[in-house]
Amino acid sequence: MRLIENCGHHAIAVDEKSEALELLRSLQFDVLLADTGLLDGSSDELLAEPKRKPWKRTIGIKAQAKELRGKGSADGFDRILAKPFDVRSMRAALDGLP
Repeated sequence: MRLIENCGHHAIAVDEKSEALELLRSLQFDVLLADTGLLDGSSDELLAEPKRKPWKRTIGIKAQAKELRGKGSADGFDRILAKPFDVRSMRAALDGLP
């Protein structure tokens, strides 16, 4: 979260998909940043929320995804950040907002 704030953005972090869904249904966000391998299920439900409340971009975080660095994927995200990533990679993903 500090990394996102160091890039000049405000962030809200949650630990579970159910918490994220509650926030997505009640607040407006510009970006969804989520791990593609959620512990409590798939990210599909999170990605469906923009249909109800559109946002500008979705960024997935994925382990062992160097070949996907900077590109979207079949996971449905606009962009994938491969773990580990640094401030420069995060800034490029966030600055690439339409």
